[in-house]
Amino acid sequence: MKKYLILICAIFITGCSAEYNLIIKDNSYKDSLLLYGNQNLLKEQLEEEDNNIDIMIATIRQEKPNYKEKIIEKSIDVTGYEYTSSGKIKNLESNSIVNLFYDEVSIKEENNIITIKTSDAIRNGDYGTKLDDVVINIKTNRKLIETNAHSKKQNTYTWRFESGDLDEGVDHTIYIKLGEKQKVSIKTYMLIGGSSFLVIILYVLIKRKISNSF
Repeated sequence: MKKYLILICAIFITGCSAEYNLIIKDNSYKDSLLLYGNQNLLKEQLEEEDNNIDIMIATIRQEKPNYKEKIIEKSIDVTGYEYTSSGKIKNLESNSIVNLFYDEVSIKEENNIITIKTSDAIRNGDYGTKLDDVVINIKTNRKLIETNAHSKKQNTYTWRFESGDLDEGVDHTIYIKLGEKQKVSIKTYMLIGGSSFLVIILYVLIKRKISNSF
């Protein structure tokens, strides 16, 4: 899998960024890998007769046929490639493109508990210095048991490694353990029910007022 990162980073001479997003809903998942860099440098690469982009695309298509690919524009000056896939959690470990970054990735589902853990170092070699940053997001509707995520926003857990964090000796482990699906509280049901009741009353009153106006 190391050849992936070599070829990808060869596209962006001044560096490339990677963003991996994983959505876990019950026992299913959707994930995406976004690799992006400067648009002008990408254009220059495409104009070359023997460019690394074609090699990269062919390699990913061959090794990860379950991922759909498209070219995206993240902003006016930044463009790249996005790879997306979906399936059951039980198949994620063997199918995941996240192996692009780690030597070992363990994704287990036992007794309705999902545990995700990687080895402690992002594959970085000599070519890895071209990575500007790596961001990993895991979003889920399951209850959190424990994690080493750097930050949390609502039900999304994030790990962010910038250029200085990608050096050897820095712990890059991704770890999260998830329990059963979070249950909706009684208060939430009451709020939904109360809101629906108010909407019905408002509808009846408006309809009655319109009828009386004729």
